[in-house]
Amino acid sequence: MLREALSHFFERREFLRNSAILVGGTAISQVILLASTPILTRLYTPAEYGLFSIFTSVASIFIPLISLKYDIAIVLPESEEEASALLSLSLFLSLTLSILVGFLLLIFSIYAPNTLSADNPFWLVFLISAFILGNGVMNALGSWLTRMKEFKASSKSSIYNSGVGSLSKLLLGVLHFLNFGLIIGQIAGQVTTTLYLLRVYLVKRQIRLTGGWRKISSAMRKYKDFPLYSTSSEVLFVLSHHLPVVLFAYLYSKDMAGLYGLAVRLLLLPSALIGQSVRQVFYQKATELHNAHRNFYDFYKKVTRMLVQISCVPMLIVVVAGGPLFSLFFGENWREAGVYAQILSPWILTGFVSSPAIVSYPILGLQQQRMVIDVAGLVMRFAAIGFGYYFLSVKSALFLFSAAGAVYYLLTILYINPRIKTFRPDGALTVG
Repeated sequence: MLREALSHFFERREFLRNSAILVGGTAISQVILLASTPILTRLYTPAEYGLFSIFTSVASIFIPLISLKYDIAIVLPESEEEASALLSLSLFLSLTLSILVGFLLLIFSIYAPNTLSADNPFWLVFLISAFILGNGVMNALGSWLTRMKEFKASSKSSIYNSGVGSLSKLLLGVLHFLNFGLIIGQIAGQVTTTLYLLRVYLVKRQIRLTGGWRKISSAMRKYKDFPLYSTSSEVLFVLSHHLPVVLFAYLYSKDMAGLYGLAVRLLLLPSALIGQSVRQVFYQKATELHNAHRNFYDFYKKVTRMLVQISCVPMLIVVVAGGPLFSLFFGENWREAGVYAQILSPWILTGFVSSPAIVSYPILGLQQQRMVIDVAGLVMRFAAIGFGYYFLSVKSALFLFSAAGAVYYLLTILYINPRIKTFRPDGALTVG
């Protein structure tokens, strides 16, 4: 009894310590982002923010395809050799598929130049391709850091990304390089972060890249559920999050897309500050408990409850005073973005709370089931946008979209919760 109690105590301390390290770095990065935003909203117009939102949304749709989600699997193997093969595979796929996506987007921009709502779609396509390549490399190395519990390096990478990115955006805005200033600034932060992660990898060398095709092909087969189901689910997930920006720009205007983009970006600050860090540590720890043949339901329940407690007060403030707060901090031009934030709060809140449930899918081997739920969520959200556009107002469309998103996350929690509770590991992780 005493031994078990001590074990739980040290496990909890380790989780809190690792979470605190990640949250500390993320907090600094988000403070930098938040402090720069009132200046950026006075340098850049809603239309320019709209172009930036289109860029990030289109890139985000393709990012899950770049490594076919093999980067997520890097954390899972008990064998270091197998993890090395997955890292090599992820980096190779990131390079080849980013080139392919860039080529396809270039062809698309030739035949449908107005779809991206950009004055220079060719330049935008090049920047999108560079960005998704950087993300592929960054995500693969980030998963390696999580596996090796290098949480301090992950924390520093967040600071470099936000610091360099925000400074670059401000500098380009002051120099009146406005059309692509926000985009180039974002890429500058990403390049800095990727170079830092590469430096950490070269110094630590805790996982060596392997060029053996037999090992890589074996890992591909063993973790085939990730490209088959996790990639599909992730694409559906980001489509439901990011395609609305493109649709709003196409159906309404770039100004509307910019207002929506800023509202979502700021609502996601708690998730970026705490949720992503907790999610990263939860995934590593839950996988570790699973591989030790232990159920992680109590751990899951504590983390979910903690996220509920953290998120309620900030979201309540936004719901009550979103419009005046946005006007005060970002200028009168952005008051409407505050109204959008009020409408979208239930969706963001439930998404924040459900993050442990979402990352539990691959641990439980339920990628296929997640895809079914994601398809339902995508249909609900786009039906909401379509119905709102043809029959109601912009705000009504946003309200229906937010409600559909909240329902999707609640369904995820209701589906995963009993399966974690009754799950009994029988050995190695089930992956397909």
